[in-house]
Amino acid sequence: MADIRAMGMAVERYAIDTSSYPVTSDLQTLESMLEPTYIPKLPTADGWRNTLVYEPGTPPGSGYTIRSFGKDGVVQPAPPGGPTHSFDDDIIYVDSQFTQWPVGKQQ
Repeated sequence: MADIRAMGMAVERYAIDTSSYPVTSDLQTLESMLEPTYIPKLPTADGWRNTLVYEPGTPPGSGYTIRSFGKDGVVQPAPPGGPTHSFDDDIIYVDSQFTQWPVGKQQ
């Protein structure tokens, strides 16, 4: 979650300077936009070594979502949002706040 938050903070700093959020979903392009000015090294994987996903908002430049597909690396088809109790659930960060995250004892 710390790496997701760090990525989000870099995206926010970029948006302050450019008046728009990055509109790419390619992590290499995102790295070139953010490193080293907004973050020394952009995290591209979660704690389970699964690739993080950055999705630009709609309309482009208006927001963003950063997502970890959780421990199992499988897309959660209909995330419930809010706190979850399984590390297999997605961790979702939208426009500088977590909208789904693990809490408490995990199953």
